[in-house]
Amino acid sequence: KPLEGMFTMHQPTWTRTVVLLTGLALVFTGCLPPAPTPTPTPTPTPTPKQLVVTQLSNHRTGVDSKAAQMDAAFDPGSSRLFVVNRHKTVIDVLDLSNPSQPKQMGTFGMMNLGNPEAVAVHGNVLAVAIASTRITPAGTVVFFDFQGNALSQLTVGSNPKMIVFTPDGKKLLVANEGAPDSKYRSDPDGTVSIVDMSAGATALTASDVTTVTLSTAPVQGTLHRAAPAGTTLAQD
Repeated sequence: KPLEGMFTMHQPTWTRTVVLLTGLALVFTGCLPPAPTPTPTPTPTPTPKQLVVTQLSNHRTGVDSKAAQMDAAFDPGSSRLFVVNRHKTVIDVLDLSNPSQPKQMGTFGMMNLGNPEAVAVHGNVLAVAIASTRITPAGTVVFFDFQGNALSQLTVGSNPKMIVFTPDGKKLLVANEGAPDSKYRSDPDGTVSIVDMSAGATALTASDVTTVTLSTAPVQGTLHRAAPAGTTLAQD
């Protein structure tokens, strides 16, 4: 009996103690600050790769003129570099099988058609854009094999300045500048000639050429022009 009384006497105290501690735990838990948000790891900035160009060799035309090397096209299959030598009105052909020692193999003449301006190569065909010596008349594209034999020629827009094959070789694109004469008495439109190469370089005809004028090209935003009054956008 005495033991039973002692247990009965202390039970409320024990219970109150447990409740008090639980309440304090709740109070302390509510007062804790929220867990800090983890700082995101910054993405490292990639180090830009540097392109280091080292000269292996050079080729001298023997002519002190910028026109001696207007444009060039390289054919990896034959290791040949075709260089527009406008000063001499020819295409210089260089052997680059040993890039440290380029060798000139020969030249392609332009058959008195005008001034060579640009070259492009695809497969075993070289295309050369030739501008008239009088600038404003229509230009010409001549197709050569790698031995310098002319395969065909087509008429394109005035003063062709750039030429490129599409990667699949099915089309040839020609940018025709359409430059005016020195007194603006004649100012042809700038155009783009598209040559369908499906027939092959030896069988091309005028029907394979589509020349698109820029006279209807859409203009977005403010247009600032430096051309003389009265000229069109295509003439610019």
